[in-house]
Amino acid sequence: MYTYWQIFKQAFKISWQRPSLWFFGFFAFFLGSTAEIELLLGGSSFGSPSFLLSFWQGLAAGGLFTPEGMRGLVKALIANPITLFIIILVSLFVIGIGLLLIWLVIISQSALISQAVGVSKNKELSWRQSFSLGLYKFWPVLGLNLSMRAIIWF
Repeated sequence: MYTYWQIFKQAFKISWQRPSLWFFGFFAFFLGSTAEIELLLGGSSFGSPSFLLSFWQGLAAGGLFTPEGMRGLVKALIANPITLFIIILVSLFVIGIGLLLIWLVIISQSALISQAVGVSKNKELSWRQSFSLGLYKFWPVLGLNLSMRAIIWF
């Protein structure tokens, strides 16, 4: 029977000998660290609405989604089209960075598992082989992650 210290020592030794694990581990860490983000977006305290929900409720209470509010928003955007362009550009940039991070996290998760299997079988996998296996397994792992999130959410 192994103790936690022995497992931790062995994991540290393996990761120190294989620097390719560092890259994949760094991005796979984002998958585990999403709990902090979910606290901000999902609900910050007992019984209170989430930050994102509160934001949209505040906009609705302020009258943004009324016909007059929408007309005012359209007039403001037409009056200053450069602002509209900048808002769209920044939004697309943020969405693109978010999608890139999700892609890297899922690929890193698959690649880290393949590296761990390779280490347990005393088979050396190159960084490129692990990355290509991560690309190959992207959709099944993404589906598994999304289904786990849906099960937890329901």
